[in-house]
Amino acid sequence: MKNFFRFFFLPFTVFVFLQGCFSQASGDITPEQAESMLSSGKNITALDVRTPGEFAAGHIPGAINIDIGNPKFASLINSLDKNGEYVVYCRSGIRSAKAAGIMKEAGFKKAHNMKGGISAWGGPLE
Repeated sequence: MKNFFRFFFLPFTVFVFLQGCFSQASGDITPEQAESMLSSGKNITALDVRTPGEFAAGHIPGAINIDIGNPKFASLINSLDKNGEYVVYCRSGIRSAKAAGIMKEAGFKKAHNMKGGISAWGGPLE
């Protein structure tokens, strides 16, 4: 019985726990889900974490820009409402996944990473 616990139950329990942690932390959504959320009329903010130059070249309408490459990124996001809901995006989804993780660590409840970034976005740009 000890061997069963040691070799099956304990590793299985750890695996299930870690799966829950990673799936909760990721918060990935598709560009289609993001577009639906942003056009729903709910108070959801699009957060562009690209550079100001990338942002100026085209961004989701109404988005705010906080560059994850800025050394003050962590303090800048703290000016946002931690109870708000955010669709976080970059060019391809890599920087935004990192940003959404930082936001969740900082206590944000709803920071969703848009998979594929603006490159996968099919909606309007401004």
